[in-house]
Amino acid sequence: MQELLLDIIATEYQLVFRRLALSTTPRDPSDSKLYQNKYGNPLTYITENGVADLDTGNLTLPDALADNGRIQNHCSHLSCLKCSIDDGCNVAGYFAWSLMDNYEFGNGYTLRFGMNWVNFTNPADRREKASGKWFSEFIIKQ
Repeated sequence: MQELLLDIIATEYQLVFRRLALSTTPRDPSDSKLYQNKYGNPLTYITENGVADLDTGNLTLPDALADNGRIQNHCSHLSCLKCSIDDGCNVAGYFAWSLMDNYEFGNGYTLRFGMNWVNFTNPADRREKASGKWFSEFIIKQ
């Protein structure tokens, strides 16, 4: 019987609290060499990477849809990820969190991670945010 060993490498992100958002700061791309050497260049997936906007109920719909901070966050993470791939890291996937605003355990509906805005009182009402448009265009270009 073969033994399956699964190592999950989780890097610690610095949480940056801003007035309207909770975001993550990408690691130094040179960290990729450390993980390559220490763990034998494992197959790596970046999962649930995203940034939350704090929903206090005061944000207008146009402002909620203009989520430029989320675009900057994904762009900087993907740029660092490209450097890691160029350094030889075995990256197989990147999953943005989240496709749409949703219920977050522990925070309820107070944090919005989505690339699509959801009206929580009428969930059928959904609108693509600027980040959704940007991410779609980014994927198409790749």
